[in-house]
Amino acid sequence: MAARVVLFLVLSVVGLAGCASRHDEVALGRPAGVAENTELDARAMKPLAAWVAARMGMAELPLPRMVASRGALEVTDRRMNLARAGERMRALYTPGLIVVAPESWAADDPVELSFVVHELVHHAQTLLGVQAPCRLALEADAYRLQNAWLMEQGRPPLYDPAWIEARSACR
Repeated sequence: MAARVVLFLVLSVVGLAGCASRHDEVALGRPAGVAENTELDARAMKPLAAWVAARMGMAELPLPRMVASRGALEVTDRRMNLARAGERMRALYTPGLIVVAPESWAADDPVELSFVVHELVHHAQTLLGVQAPCRLALEADAYRLQNAWLMEQGRPPLYDPAWIEARSACR
């Protein structure tokens, strides 16, 4: 029986309006990002896992390993051709691992943290054994919860409901 790898990702649309994040700090002369293969601080991610767990009906959501690696994002995209034209992978989930973009990662940036929230939703879906007609259908909850988390942080949502619907439709 062939092994099945489940992979989820967050894509960034070039020129996404209202997406002020760590990239804005670069323009202001502040350093951005972390070194390639930096492990994310698990203690700092626990509140995000608790938030996702509560919304997914789980008592607790154990954290997967989390690392910042552009190399892993690009290798995955080359192998699976996941990013669409004009997009760049910002994060991905594969069972037991979340990868974020190191060039923009900042643990104090709500937009960057929202990508972790999105991938934690996929981690919860995997642990709960959530079934969907296709992989893309699992994206709807992840995008909606990512938006909800951002709004709770006083930030605008990144994704329009119509975009989410189109993006999560099975093809």
